Amino acid sequence: MQAILSIIRNACLTLRALVSEISATKQCFDALLSRVSTLALPVPNPSNAFWQQYPPFPDLVNCQSQQLPGTADILIVGSGISGASVAYTALKQAHSHAHPQPPPRVVVLEARSICSGATGRNGGHIKCSAYLEYASLKARFGKERAKALLEFQLSHMPILLDLIQRNEELKCAEAREVQSVDTFTDEKTWVKTKRTVEEFRRDVPDLAGDVVIHEGVDACTEFGVDPQHCYGIITYKAATLWPYRFVTALYSSLLSAHPELISLEANTPATEIRVNPEDSERPFTVQTPPGEQFQQGTSSTPPTPSQRTLSPA
Repeated sequence: MQAILSIIRNACLTLRALVSEISATKQCFDALLSRVSTLALPVPNPSNAFWQQYPPFPDLVNCQSQQLPGTADILIVGSGISGASVAYTALKQAHSHAHPQPPPRVVVLEARSICSGATGRNGGHIKCSAYLEYASLKARFGKERAKALLEFQLSHMPILLDLIQRNEELKCAEAREVQSVDTFTDEKTWVKTKRTVEEFRRDVPDLAGDVVIHEGVDACTEFGVDPQHCYGIITYKAATLWPYRFVTALYSSLLSAHPELISLEANTPATEIRVNPEDSERPFTVQTPPGEQFQQGTSSTPPTPSQRTLSPA
């Protein structure tokens, strides 16, 4: 009887611990869900990222116009690699012979310092694991579409490396080609991956030329991996760069080449974006704190630094 009571008691304690763990997990999940689903400005006191130390363009960190422009043709919210890419492409195309048109006025708003978000807080891998993605893309979109999508992804590396090599100011990004080494520590996953590589090679051999399968103790020794924990290795071309340095160098080059066409506004968050359906010339109004709404032409008084509000033309 005592043994049965002991078993029941242990079972109750285990169940109570399990319920407590589930409850704690749910609370953590609810808190996480609340954070990711709530729109909020970046925190004012972020941790100090290694990648942003000793910026190569210190004058750019908190770059801000004395007076925020009243209008812009292109307004970019966020100064990371996506924003830099849009700004670079817009100004580059405007000055090409293939697009003879007036150059756009570009304004970039950043809530904190320039490139202070995710782009500037990470080391950069220019890497497409095409052999891993091919099977799922093929199942979803078909072989030809899967090939087109992977060609697009794989094109990023040579384009970025070429851009950086052709521009002396961008070389501080330390971009270089490397060999990616994918190590597999689970036998079932390794067997499945080898089949995926063979399918990739069979269907799109022109994209799989640099994908190499390595097996055996010698392969593990070559790459410094313990063979007791490695069933195989796959290598292929990739590249690395310093994203913060790349983006800030790109902005610096744009400001140098087109000072009259681009404005970088650090510490200027976009707190509200309103649609103006009846105004074809100024379809959007963007509010920035502090200050009142400003639209070019509605007032004879230009905006002051305390009225940092922009209405894209």
